[in-house]
Amino acid sequence: MYNGAILDLDNTLFDTSSYAQRAIGNSVSSMRMSGLPADQKEAFDTLMGIRKKDPNALDHFNQLCEAYGLSGGAAEKIVGIGVTSYHSTRNHLVVPQPETTMFLDFLVEQEFRSCVVTQGRTEKQIDKLRRLNILKYFSENEEDGKFVYVLEDPSNKEEGKKQLVETAIAELGINSSGSFVLDDRPYGIVAAKRAGIAYGIRKKEGKYSEEDYGEVDNSLREDASATTLSEVSKIVTELVIPRKIIMLTDSG
Repeated sequence: MYNGAILDLDNTLFDTSSYAQRAIGNSVSSMRMSGLPADQKEAFDTLMGIRKKDPNALDHFNQLCEAYGLSGGAAEKIVGIGVTSYHSTRNHLVVPQPETTMFLDFLVEQEFRSCVVTQGRTEKQIDKLRRLNILKYFSENEEDGKFVYVLEDPSNKEEGKKQLVETAIAELGINSSGSFVLDDRPYGIVAAKRAGIAYGIRKKEGKYSEEDYGEVDNSLREDASATTLSEVSKIVTELVIPRKIIMLTDSG
């Protein structure tokens, strides 16, 4: 059996927080210039609040217009401009990240089987991986994204992620006791450990870097934390790989 790397995407393999804030800020600015009757900061905060309620909704800009009493053709025009600005910014910012590629190459060299277990809309997350030019690391043939597991229902995130990790363990044929999870949020670490993954590394980057575990047993918390992927590579080298070698020795 192989040792596995269970990897989150947002704020883990890619700095989503800073990208999203810039894309949203540009969208709001474009919408205001096109007739949205709102102050930049006020509209930005309103849109962030809308997104927080349901990150996967497809009508965030429509809701923003409704919040300022706009509807009909005028709203449609402003929404269209906001969407165009958002995608233009995304296309400019979501590009291959050298540190991410180096980290994934490192995992390949160390013979880890890697998968992405993330939350969001499947189509959106697959597109993000493709734009980052890393979908191939999580595919069986070409860029099929076979080993990308996306939790679309956020109602019970921890249990949902646990089930996806269990599916990944089975489909990748990995030895959970010699594997690690890399996630920026406590519930992702807890979910993977509940599924049997031995080692938890937390990427403390972005808006959830200070998020607390709450009443969770210490055994289900992170074993180490890092702010960069190069630091994660060092942690894997120092803590996870030695465990992997010991297991191979014991099995031999």
